[in-house]
Amino acid sequence: MTPGFTEKNSFARGASSTYWFLDQYTPAKAMDKFQQLYDVKAQVNGKLVQLTKITGKVNETVYSDKLLNDKKLVVLPASMYKNIQIWQNHHRLKVNKKGLVTLHKTGKGSIEYKYVPSNADKLSSVVS
Repeated sequence: MTPGFTEKNSFARGASSTYWFLDQYTPAKAMDKFQQLYDVKAQVNGKLVQLTKITGKVNETVYSDKLLNDKKLVVLPASMYKNIQIWQNHHRLKVNKKGLVTLHKTGKGSIEYKYVPSNADKLSSVVS
């Protein structure tokens, strides 16, 4: 993602997220929070906040909003999939295994949402 990019402002005028099949890529356990995903809002200590400092890299999304720092509970607008890891300041954070990414304690610095290919993923890319 580029700075300022959100799924919401990337849709063509009049098109919905269903048109882009975003709802089909969201795990069933996260569908009750679909609007939060669509609006790119995090839940921080029980309050919804709009995120604006999001950048994308290959297999990674970086959340740089300072309002995510030093919080007891953060729910990112990001679905939890297999092989997802969450990092902050070179430390892997513990997260839930279903629904949206839920962090029970954050520190200072950007939060990195990374897809880490499994050995089977790496092997299949070599074979194909």
